[in-house]
Amino acid sequence: VDGGSVTGGIVNSGTITGGRGIALVNGSIVDDINNAGGTISAAVGIHLATGSSVTGGIVNSGLITAATGIRLSSASSAGSISNSGIITASSNGSAGIRLSSGSTVGSVSNSGTIFGVYNGIYLSRSSSVTGAITNEATGTIAASSGSGAAILLSSGSTVGSITNHGVIAGGSGGIWLSINTGSPTGGFGGSSVTGDITNTGIISGSSTGIALGSGSSIDGSIVCCYRSSVGTPA
Repeated sequence: VDGGSVTGGIVNSGTITGGRGIALVNGSIVDDINNAGGTISAAVGIHLATGSSVTGGIVNSGLITAATGIRLSSASSAGSISNSGIITASSNGSAGIRLSSGSTVGSVSNSGTIFGVYNGIYLSRSSSVTGAITNEATGTIAASSGSGAAILLSSGSTVGSITNHGVIAGGSGGIWLSINTGSPTGGFGGSSVTGDITNTGIISGSSTGIALGSGSSIDGSIVCCYRSSVGTPA
């Protein structure tokens, strides 16, 4: 969709392939995007760019396999992202869900699998999840790279709160708040969780479970009821 609108939403229960599976560019507006048990196989599974928006939610109950699973860039927005299926990003430096350059999402919830070689969920350049990132008991958010994190906030990005009841597992850190990661490239400024990080599941990484870089902050509390550790990035 290029500069247009779809009031009824976009629903896929079949197979979509291509460079970008579903793309909204140049201020396009769609009510909802629902991968309802279907398969999206592309370089970018779902991409919102240049101020485009999904006023409702992006929902996946199927399979998204891509270099980047769901990407919002250049001040794009979505009301929410909900995953009960599988999102897998297989390229080096990739992320299952990526927000960049001032993009915003109201909330992210996962009861399935979100996997990226570098990051499961990655926010950069003053992007934000204004509400919560919630990983349910059946959910896994993971990254395999030895220098990556399952959830990474960099260069002035913010999240309202993070709640984990399942597994958050990164190659280096489970949850990492950073000024600038260097790869993938980002801007500058400390990142923050403005509320609490609550864990009743597992948060793990080869370096630390929860890592705060210089200038980054958790403005609320860390409530740990099971397995996690807190430190600085290696």
